[in-house]
Amino acid sequence: MLDEKDLQAIQDMISVAEQRIAKSTVTLMDAEFKSRFNLLADGIQDIQEKLVPRSPFPG
Repeated sequence: MLDEKDLQAIQDMISVAEQRIAKSTVTLMDAEFKSRFNLLADGIQDIQEKLVPRSPFPG
């Protein structure tokens, strides 16, 4: 039968595993989405540049 010490050791292992999973998830999301968001931002910038009215008289 498990005593308090065993249960605490199991809880500690679960906590470490949860931390590793969270860190790995953040790393994976950064690798997967960062370039896509950058491409999206570039596309939005291109659209905004086309929508900004240009001055009819050169500066």
